[in-house]
Amino acid sequence: MALRNRQVREVKLKLERLKKLPQVLDQELNQIAHEVQQTARDMAPIQYGGLKRAIQVRRTAAPQKGAKGFQRGKSSFQIYINPMTPAPGHKEGVVGGYAWLVHEHMGWAGVPNVIMPSAISVAAGNGEVVGGKFLDRAMQKHRGKIRGKLTRTTRKFINH
Repeated sequence: MALRNRQVREVKLKLERLKKLPQVLDQELNQIAHEVQQTARDMAPIQYGGLKRAIQVRRTAAPQKGAKGFQRGKSSFQIYINPMTPAPGHKEGVVGGYAWLVHEHMGWAGVPNVIMPSAISVAAGNGEVVGGKFLDRAMQKHRGKIRGKLTRTTRKFINH
């Protein structure tokens, strides 16, 4: 009987611990989002002032009736361009005036397009290929790693 009670207590403790898993995975997703953000910033051209700074991470909560704020394990992260980021030296004043044009119509190494990154932008890429579609390309670069990171984090949490 004592062995059974001990086993039941152990199962209860493990179940209590599992309640924290969504929070742990939320932290891991936050870290991944910031890694994607940094890659996108490295891929963005510097010849358009403020564009790198405009690449930001936003956490959004899943809607839940009667609840406010972020729900544990029910939030998501978005990497986006904040169009209201100041653009020093540009007549538009903010990056929103040219961010879409640069993202969609600038080429990159091996993929020429209407506009191309400057040599200074290419040199400042921190080892990344600088040019258009930087958000898409950054996400694509990290896509294969995300599931693995979340799986490792889950296994590590469960096994400790």
